[in-house]
Amino acid sequence: MGNSSSKTSPAEPAKINLAQFRLLRVVGKGSFGKVRVVEHKETKKTFALKYIRKSDCSKSNSVTNVIRERVILEELEHPLICCLRYAFQDAEYMYMVTDLMIGGDLRFHLNRKAFTEECIKFWIAELCAALFYLHSQGIVHRDVKPDNVLMDEAGHLHLADFNIATHLPTDRPLLSLTGTAAYMAPEIFLGKGYGTAVDWYSLGACFYECIYEKRPFRGRTHEDFANLAINSTPPYYKIAPPMSDECMSALKGFLCKDPENRLGSGGVSQISSHPFLDSFNFTDLAQKRAPPIYSPSKTNNFDTTHELEELLLEQSPLELRARKVARNRDGGTASKRKTQGKSTPSEIQEDERYDMMEKCYEDFDYTKLPRRKLSIAAENLEDLAPPAPLLQPPANISNRISADNLQKSESTGSQIILVLPAGESEPVISTEKDAAPSESGKQSFWKRCVGSAPKPLERGVIGKSGSRLTASSSRRGN
Repeated sequence: MGNSSSKTSPAEPAKINLAQFRLLRVVGKGSFGKVRVVEHKETKKTFALKYIRKSDCSKSNSVTNVIRERVILEELEHPLICCLRYAFQDAEYMYMVTDLMIGGDLRFHLNRKAFTEECIKFWIAELCAALFYLHSQGIVHRDVKPDNVLMDEAGHLHLADFNIATHLPTDRPLLSLTGTAAYMAPEIFLGKGYGTAVDWYSLGACFYECIYEKRPFRGRTHEDFANLAINSTPPYYKIAPPMSDECMSALKGFLCKDPENRLGSGGVSQISSHPFLDSFNFTDLAQKRAPPIYSPSKTNNFDTTHELEELLLEQSPLELRARKVARNRDGGTASKRKTQGKSTPSEIQEDERYDMMEKCYEDFDYTKLPRRKLSIAAENLEDLAPPAPLLQPPANISNRISADNLQKSESTGSQIILVLPAGESEPVISTEKDAAPSESGKQSFWKRCVGSAPKPLERGVIGKSGSRLTASSSRRGN
């Protein structure tokens, strides 16, 4: 009788949440959150869990960036991209579960070892294949750097961290001053518009760092980097073991100041026909059918300080929390409090950001939901055409940028503009001096180098970081 009315239909599968994962070690930390290894309790598959504290996201006014990253990741499916598998949120965090790359990031390896030209060539070719795919989907990464390049257990590289990536408008170039200063192309600083070519310049900066263990330019402020990128040419040192002419040609091609003449801007055919990269089948690279040169350690490829920090300093350890509808200081929604005049303008803005996270940061489960749009198959990679040129390509690239231009920001539609704060700069990794050795010391230097270069400890490795020796700060011939 009464019991018959209480019968219910079979329960629907539970929505994805933190309780479905076993939390393992912390392996990374970014500007918007931390990353740790997790295991799905049912499937036993391991993933990388990126969790972003909502309060930090709100305070830094980065809500739209995080939501945009989550939307972009849902659109992407490619072997050389760290793809999204799950997305969900609770009262305190937003979560993204992506492919796990246990080889660590490229920065970790560059800080510890020096690599052969053969190894670096393979890495650059794989990153080219990843960028070809990304640009074919109308997306510009805008933050290609070793920290955002992850390695799987076999040694294949993958693009990750799409926090400042964006869709390329079809009717206008991008204008926002966005990226990491040491890897930003000149046209970004000039503020006259840019497109996908900025990713090829950033790849060139990574390429340079793989060879010289330092970035193309050294600066303390973003204005320093802007002036150097626009007006200077990176120093191409003579090194031992030396790099081939084909290698140096490719490096200079990626770091070309003119985006229309930059290597990569001409599409797959331009890259695949370059003497440095013409030995690769880019379809095979895109499917990870080409064997890597270097294989990472099977045990330790992450900085252990992240895990220690989580254990010793984290005041609110990660755990399952209920999901709230809104900020809810007094039991109402942000719009209700705004109408009733119960909060200050800053409190109302904060509440609106929390409401936005709740409404726009949608759950995603790759086993149940299709991705937002059909991706171009990797088999069609060789047929991709180069991107269309900018509507207004940057002119007079030698003009010096002012500090005022660096602080300029504007919003166009749903595009989020990030302004890099003046005075903030990334630490310089390399401590190698830029000064050239004396003329009297050059001959003895090369004499010491002959037959004494460190022998490879493993395939693709010259030796420890710093094993590649710099003979002179004079630039190689153009």
